[in-house]
Amino acid sequence: MQSQLEFGSAILPGIKDPAQLAAAGQWLLDLNKRIFDAGPEDLQRSNVNTFIDFADYVRDIITERLGGMSNALEIDQANLSQQLGAMLEVSAAGFQVPADTMLTAAQLMFTAVQNFINSGGQYNQVVA
Repeated sequence: MQSQLEFGSAILPGIKDPAQLAAAGQWLLDLNKRIFDAGPEDLQRSNVNTFIDFADYVRDIITERLGGMSNALEIDQANLSQQLGAMLEVSAAGFQVPADTMLTAAQLMFTAVQNFINSGGQYNQVVA
C-alpha cells in the first residue's frame, strides 16, 4: 500500500482532468487512511502528523492544480471573447455598405411614392 501511495502522490501533480484529479486525490486520501488504520494504536499516535501532512499535501496539490485550471479557463474565455468581438466588428463593418445601399434604395422608393401621391397619381421619374 505504501508503494501505491508513493506512486499516486508522484503522478498527482501531472493530472490535467479535474474529475480525474479529484478521483485520484480521494483515492490517495482513502489509501492514506487505510494505511493509518492498519497500524497499531501506539504507531498511529506516534505517526499521526505524517498522515496529516500527507493529507494536507494532497489537498494543496488539488487546490493548486484546480486553481491553475480555473485561471487557464478564464484566460481562454477572455481570448475567445476578444476573438469573437473582433469577428463581430469585421462582420458589422462588412454589413455597413449593403445597409447604406438598402437605406438609399428605401429613401428613393419613399420619395417616388410621395411624388406619386402628391402629383395626383401621375408618374414622375425620380433620379437619385
